[in-house]
Amino acid sequence: MEEKSPEQFEPVEPLQLATGTCVHESAHSMLSSNAAEGVRSVLVVSSRMAMHVVEDGRLEVRFARHALLHPRLAVQVRR
Repeated sequence: MEEKSPEQFEPVEPLQLATGTCVHESAHSMLSSNAAEGVRSVLVVSSRMAMHVVEDGRLEVRFARHALLHPRLAVQVRR
């Protein structure tokens, strides 16, 4: 039996769902845990993932990740 490299995959049948069907959607946000006395900035990290069925039953996967260093938020967290 031939060993597969990580870049190879087995083709699958198209999804039997209507175009535009949402298969999965999620969003997460996280605030840095080191926001304490004397901290000048806060790191906010958020991510979003969505999977939708597009034409011909193909699955479209979108992922976005954002990191923001926010000095004014640190002042609010310290209060």
